[in-house]
Amino acid sequence: MQLPMTLKRVQREDALDVLKSEDRAVAEIFRLFFTTRASAVSEREQHGNLGKQLIRRMGVREAARDHLSEALAATPLLEVSARLLVNTTSRRQALDQVEAMSRGIQGIYLNTHQDFDGAVAALRDIVQPEIKWELDEAIPLVESTLSVEQRAQMFRSARYLRKHAPTRLDPLGPKWYEHAHVFSRVLTIRDHLRDFPRANRGHRA
Repeated sequence: MQLPMTLKRVQREDALDVLKSEDRAVAEIFRLFFTTRASAVSEREQHGNLGKQLIRRMGVREAARDHLSEALAATPLLEVSARLLVNTTSRRQALDQVEAMSRGIQGIYLNTHQDFDGAVAALRDIVQPEIKWELDEAIPLVESTLSVEQRAQMFRSARYLRKHAPTRLDPLGPKWYEHAHVFSRVLTIRDHLRDFPRANRGHRA
């Protein structure tokens, strides 16, 4: 099942735009994920593909949140910066569980001999309140406070974040290699290559 075109990647954005688009995409994936569970093979495949998409989207979202928190720490938006760090460990641990259960497993088999749906539900319970706050309060506040010029100076591009966002993250928090240009890119490529088979071509984010 493909996400609506409005949720697909767009170019020439910055980190704040990435967080907004990934928040919307992740929210939609959660909605679809818990309405596609069924016994039919085609529906199980759709369900699994959504799980694969979720992990990649969450990796990009995590990279955007981490960068924005760091960039905003030296601005009047210090409270936004601090709140972006809340639940980092619990969120990453939940994401790590989902990622570990999906690594190298075809989407159609994700719930075989393991409760993959339960792991996704645990992640959803942490992430949904964050998304609501970000979309309703944090992102509009940043948009109204910082000028386009300030954002261009402070925030990394969307292209950079998406190219350097590994899907396998340390559960305890961001590590130095997630911020290193070459290292993070190598990890991202490795993650994408190791997750085989991944979501079908028509279902990739």
